[in-house]
Amino acid sequence: MSRLSTSDDLPDKIQSPQGSAKKQSALRKKNLHKHCRELLADHVERRTGVTVAPDKVRLMTKPDDGYTWSYRSEVAHLFAKHLSVHTIPACEELCREVGKRFLAVPFVETKPSSRSSSASRALRCPSPPDEGADLPIDLDPDWELSLLKRKLKTETAEKERLREELHAANGERERLAKELQEVSCTADQRETLMFRCLAVMDQIASSIGETQKECVDSMDLSFFP
Repeated sequence: MSRLSTSDDLPDKIQSPQGSAKKQSALRKKNLHKHCRELLADHVERRTGVTVAPDKVRLMTKPDDGYTWSYRSEVAHLFAKHLSVHTIPACEELCREVGKRFLAVPFVETKPSSRSSSASRALRCPSPPDEGADLPIDLDPDWELSLLKRKLKTETAEKERLREELHAANGERERLAKELQEVSCTADQRETLMFRCLAVMDQIASSIGETQKECVDSMDLSFFP
């Protein structure tokens, strides 16, 4: 009598359709997480200038990350857990709503207030959002003041840098002008000396000629028959 086939004797794809579906779902989730991280990393760099590797992107950020998120209340649940534990629908929502219902913004440390920690993380965005965005432009006073202070500090540093460059350029210009003047004076001196030498040589030649003439004139030719 032939032995009946068991599930262990069947190929994987035939053996467990449910297991195959789980593998496909896991692969899709892995690829979607990778795409989502790349999309968020690119958005962070474009919006804040902070370069972050896709595998280092955080939804629950820290101060030393250099960026945080400004989001509307309807997507707040996306920022209540780490990206690595998000489901496929959550990742799809992140990819769909980035730049629309939430934005990356530079992290600015503010003084503690009575607002909740979640409200503190949901900073208001001070600059125009990406095209098609519908975030409210409602500036937080602390945020606006901190942004202005940082902008002033940056502009002051840039002004000081330009002042130093101008000072260095003026110093170089003065050095070159002095060097040119010295070279010009040396050339003038050499030209004057050359003309003086030529004049002296002319005088010597003239004196020699006159001396020869006087010698000839003073000779008594009567001594010679």
